Amino acid sequence: MLLQNRGITYTQQAEFSFVNWPFSVKLLWAPIVDAMFWPEFGRRKTWLVPVQYLIGIFMIIMSSSVTSWLGSESEPPSMMILTMSFLMLNFLAATQDIAVDGWALTM
Repeated sequence: MLLQNRGITYTQQAEFSFVNWPFSVKLLWAPIVDAMFWPEFGRRKTWLVPVQYLIGIFMIIMSSSVTSWLGSESEPPSMMILTMSFLMLNFLAATQDIAVDGWALTM
């Protein structure tokens, strides 16, 4: 709704919908997350700790620049930057979801 009020096209809205793909392809990514780990650190912590730090860093970076990415009334939003940023954030969140679900199953 916010982006639509800024005057983006339907094509840009469709391209922005790609940000949800990481949760759709978790089925393909999950075997890799389950198979690759450092035995000294732990199967789930290998993924949980770095991903959690990356999500935090990413949120801090986004909090300071998302206003400029959304544009203003005189300039359009930077849809490519918004799409890539939210795609990466959702990829990290999907990876965290895989690791937490695996951890819950082993408890």
